[in-house]
This record gives sequence, structure tokens and C-alpha cells, in this order.
Amino acid sequence: MFKSKLPRKWYRAHRLSYEIQVGPIPPGLHVLHTCDNPGCVNPGHLWVGTQADNNRDRAAKGRGGGEKRRGIRNGRAKLTGEQVAKIRRLYASGDISQEGLALAFGVSQPQISRIVRREQHEE
Repeated sequence: MFKSKLPRKWYRAHRLSYEIQVGPIPPGLHVLHTCDNPGCVNPGHLWVGTQADNNRDRAAKGRGGGEKRRGIRNGRAKLTGEQVAKIRRLYASGDISQEGLALAFGVSQPQISRIVRREQHEE
């Protein structure tokens, strides 16, 4: 049995698809998705660009990070706007501690602190 002495080269599926269907990827460039589906290998959905191109495309589609995705705007947020408002009301009443609120709402005490200080979670 023949055993190659060349190192194996691993490809991500979308990069391999692009190279097979379209051609070589120039050095230093990335294969980007027009469909924003990382698992997509359809060469019609793939294009070559820089990381800056990818960032601009993401921002143009409103998929940027930062302030737009903090608090209740984040798809992985554990609390609703109503729950955040309730946490603030309960804490302001003085009847419950931050630790108690954290336990009641299933989040950490530092998260409750950020909520009551209005550092996070727009309503």
C-alpha cells in the first residue's frame, strides 16, 4: 500500500466547493456567503473577499455586533423586557436582594447588578 509523505490539507466545505466549482482562492482572501449560512456550499452563494469585505457585508445586512445585539436585542437573551422592568421595580422596592433576584430569574448576581445600574438591557 502506498503511503503519501505529503501532509494532509484540510478544507472547510465551502472553500472546497468554491475551489472545485469556481477556481483557486487567492492568498489572503476568504470565501464569504451571500446567504449568510455558514454550512452552505452552493457556489452561487459564495464569493471571495477580505475580512473587511465580510465585516461591511455583515453591517450592511444589520447583522453587526456591539450595541445592536446587547440585552434583549440579543437572540440568546434569557430575560424579556418585561422581566427586566420587573427586576428593576423589585430591587428599587428594597424588598429583595440582587442575589434573591438572580435566583428567582435564573441569572447571575453580576447580571442583575448590570440590569439595575442600567448598563445593559434596553426596554
